[in-house]
Amino acid sequence: MRAWLSDRATGLALRSFEWLLGRRDLERARRRGTRLGRALWRIDPRWRPLAETQARLALGENADVGALIRANYEHYGKLLAELASWQTIRERLDELFVYERPEILDDLEGGALVVSAHLGNWEVMGMHYALTRKRPIHALVKPIHNRRVERWINEIRASYNVTTVTTRDNALQVRKLLRSGNILVTLLDQNSLYHEGVFVPFFGRPA
Repeated sequence: MRAWLSDRATGLALRSFEWLLGRRDLERARRRGTRLGRALWRIDPRWRPLAETQARLALGENADVGALIRANYEHYGKLLAELASWQTIRERLDELFVYERPEILDDLEGGALVVSAHLGNWEVMGMHYALTRKRPIHALVKPIHNRRVERWINEIRASYNVTTVTTRDNALQVRKLLRSGNILVTLLDQNSLYHEGVFVPFFGRPA
C-alpha cells in the first residue's frame, strides 16, 4: 500500500511539474529544474550517500566529491525540466543539438543498433533525431518500476515518434525490428546482473 501511494504521488508530481513548466520559457524551466535538483540533493536520505560512496570508489577515498554530487543532482533536475517542457522545447531543438555525420544513419537502407549512454539529455536527443531527421526510432530501455512514471515518459517519447521497447520484450521482437529496417537505440551504461550484461573496467574497477 505504501509503495502504491508513493508511486501515485510521484506520478502526480511529474504531471504537475509538466503542467507548470509547460507554460514557462525554456530558460526559466531549466532554472527551476536546477533548483529542484539542488533541493533534492539537500534532503535525499537514500541516493545521495550511495552516490558519494560510488564517487569515492572511482576517484579515491579522500576525494572531495560534494560539489560533484551536487552538480549531478542539479543536472538531473534540469534534465527533468527539459523533459517536462517537451511542448516548448520542440520549437528549439535545432539550437540544442548538433550531429556529426548524421548521414551515417540517414543513408542506411536497413536497420541499425545505436549504442549511446546517459550523457547530456539523452531522452530529448533521441526525440530530436526522430523529429528532425524524419525517421522514427525505437528506444530499447529497462522497465521503470513505477508504472506511472514509465507511462509519462513513454507518452512524451511517442509524441516525438519514438517507440518504447522494453527488456520485458523478447529478443525475437528486437531482431524483427532490426530486420524490418528500424533504428533501435539503447544505453550501454546501465546496471545489470552478472548474467545480463558485460562487465568492463571503469575507473580501474569492473562495472
